[in-house]
Amino acid sequence: MMRLSLQEQTDISTFKASRLSIEQQDKQARHEKLESTSFTTSTNLSVDTALSLYKLTRSQSFCETKQDTRCLVGWGNSTVVVAFRGTASMKNALADLQVCLLLYCTTCWS
Repeated sequence: MMRLSLQEQTDISTFKASRLSIEQQDKQARHEKLESTSFTTSTNLSVDTALSLYKLTRSQSFCETKQDTRCLVGWGNSTVVVAFRGTASMKNALADLQVCLLLYCTTCWS
């Protein structure tokens, strides 16, 4: 087993701290850039960028082909975000209408 001198241990600790500091600065700069961005319906984001907006660490996407529905679920330590893609096809529009009928059906609950 190789033993490091006190100076080598200090150098390694300093390097790790500076690398971590640079990574934190990069992350902060990306976050500030996102906060200052004007998002519109045509803004395209990568999944990683979208996850970073809410400080999420993991994600899973789901696709249901019969009704052309897509969903992305992202989660982190204390947050879960569920996002559905907007209406993109006639199949999608019909599925949207079916949901509305179920949600607002007054006789469904009797």
